[in-house]
Amino acid sequence: MSFNLSPRKVTQVEPDVNLLNSMAEPASLCSIGLDLSPLLVPSTSEIPQFKLSEVPKQCVVLPAYKVFIDRVLPQPNVDVIKSDPNFTPKHYVRLYEQVSAPSPYHKSGTPNYMGARIPLRHNRLNVSAWKRRLAPYENREILQFIEFGFPLGLQQEPPPVLEPALQNHGSAYRYFMDLDEFLCKGLMNRELTGPFCTPPFYNTHISPLMTAPKKPDARRAVFDATFGDFSLNKNTPEVYYHAPYEYDFPQVDDFKQLVVSAGQG
Repeated sequence: MSFNLSPRKVTQVEPDVNLLNSMAEPASLCSIGLDLSPLLVPSTSEIPQFKLSEVPKQCVVLPAYKVFIDRVLPQPNVDVIKSDPNFTPKHYVRLYEQVSAPSPYHKSGTPNYMGARIPLRHNRLNVSAWKRRLAPYENREILQFIEFGFPLGLQQEPPPVLEPALQNHGSAYRYFMDLDEFLCKGLMNRELTGPFCTPPFYNTHISPLMTAPKKPDARRAVFDATFGDFSLNKNTPEVYYHAPYEYDFPQVDDFKQLVVSAGQG
């Protein structure tokens, strides 16, 4: 889950859903006038034209005396999104608390697949079908991640050193309606949750948002986990995911051989 700020009015700040998995520890956002109105779906109207340098700044105080610099964006013409009543933000908070709680068999913060092993009801994958079809697959350990969730693969030794980003990239503001659309789709597909008045999780980290061109004439949202010297990706080993691994990925010639062996038609 991930969260970010995307304010709409000069006097208030409205959260996008990408900030709250991004802070280091709880901090009150209500004290700065957080607007908890429902997340909004962008219209197809023309994106307001403005210079980023002319958009007012909004400061958000984070833990450890850090300050996130956000921008107060124009209010778009929007419709209200309907949230899934079965998977509200409270559902995900309770799930996190259950998964991260200690037990006689594992310590606090143990990944779900290694500890509580609580099935994820919001998971839209057909877990039983995956188990059936991957029965002969040699790397069947991936099935436990499909059923119980993929934890972050941060390095264990030495412990990871993470520093939050303190602002988004400029393209996140210039194309904010594309980000709104991405976040709203994520909520509808049960890939994101929010908004929250305060960070619901103790261990959180900020990565900046941006957008990039997408052919033929659209934009795609980017969660920049590589930005900075102490980013998520900088603390993620390339050949280790909770255990050493080695996977063989198919090459172009492998696909060519499959096509040839299948024959014409």
